[in-house]
Amino acid sequence: MIYQDKLKVSTVVSLGLVCSLFLTCFYMRLQFMGSLANINYLFYLSFSLIVLTSKRIKVDGRELFLLAALIIHASIINEVNEVSLKEIMYSNLMYLLPLIILVIEVDPKSVFGTNLLFKLLKSFNFFVYIIFAIYIIDTFTNFAIMKILTHTVISGISSWVPTSARIFSYRYASFMGHYLMNALIYNMFYLINMCYIRSNGKSIISPKTVIIISLIGVLSTGSKTGILILLTSILCFNLKGKRKIRNIIMMIILTLILYYIGLFDLVFSRLNNESLTTGRNEVWNMIFAQNELNLRIFTGYGESIDSILTSMVGETNTAIAKEYPFLILLYKFGFINVIGMLYFILIKPCIKAIKNGNGMIAFSILMIFIEINMFNGYLVLTDTVLLYLLFVMVLKLMDNKKIEAN
Repeated sequence: MIYQDKLKVSTVVSLGLVCSLFLTCFYMRLQFMGSLANINYLFYLSFSLIVLTSKRIKVDGRELFLLAALIIHASIINEVNEVSLKEIMYSNLMYLLPLIILVIEVDPKSVFGTNLLFKLLKSFNFFVYIIFAIYIIDTFTNFAIMKILTHTVISGISSWVPTSARIFSYRYASFMGHYLMNALIYNMFYLINMCYIRSNGKSIISPKTVIIISLIGVLSTGSKTGILILLTSILCFNLKGKRKIRNIIMMIILTLILYYIGLFDLVFSRLNNESLTTGRNEVWNMIFAQNELNLRIFTGYGESIDSILTSMVGETNTAIAKEYPFLILLYKFGFINVIGMLYFILIKPCIKAIKNGNGMIAFSILMIFIEINMFNGYLVLTDTVLLYLLFVMVLKLMDNKKIEAN
């Protein structure tokens, strides 16, 4: 009976966590809730069930103290820079309070943890299938599905959905929002499925299907960084094993097929017409040249950094500058605070994975961390922060035995 209860609760938790990000995504909440959409209530409610129902959780007191110190430190920085109480609360809800997801750890070897991992992965895959299926249908129906959605429940992304376009000539935005957000989701899909295959010796979905969906999906977004990260990941995951030569040959053949049917045209056209960083480096060079901002070790400019940058380089260039979110966070909160954030979301899980002999888990976390640093989602959308933290949480649930030999 207890065993069945754990399975039921872990299933409910996994559905709640994933559905909160996909089924009730930010732009859908925005349509019906306005400014209240900035808090993903269903995500936190689902996560609270882990704390309330699972006895096999671990909470490191020192890490809890460190997180509290980071929150107080960030609040003081904002207060000193005369940031309003509402902005201070939003800032903490956006960047720091969500880190509790990684402070409270589920025992990956428990019945609850094992089923939670399996259900999280199945639920995540399900919504990726939906995004991919809508893309395929829209490609041949002049965006029929996305037009219906933007006219009813997600009007906030209507500017990203073209009225008409030639096949393979447009960047595809799903109900999750911006093209780069979708590229991020497809790369997460590839990495967590490949890590699961290594950790369990079996797959929920065929590796070939994972590659095809991920490759076509990322190419559909036109993301230069996204396709570079995916190709690097595919190469690294196929450099080991008995079938590495066959896998690499098949990968080359698939890439050539996609190239000749035109799926790479969008990425190549963007590479020809834009710099690799799409103006980000150029804007930051303008900021550095003025020599008015200083990176500080203990303090920062808080949420007022937006208005400071706008006065320096204008609103449009400020939006481009925010495409490097962790550089902005350094100016907001200083080195000490941001290093504390990085400890939770990058340093600790990567070091632990490497110590456990699971270098590919550390590699996967690093790849997605690089990707979230190439667009402003982590700064402006709470769901981007939660999606990244959920990705790390899933990989930590896999990091309970050595998988490199598989």
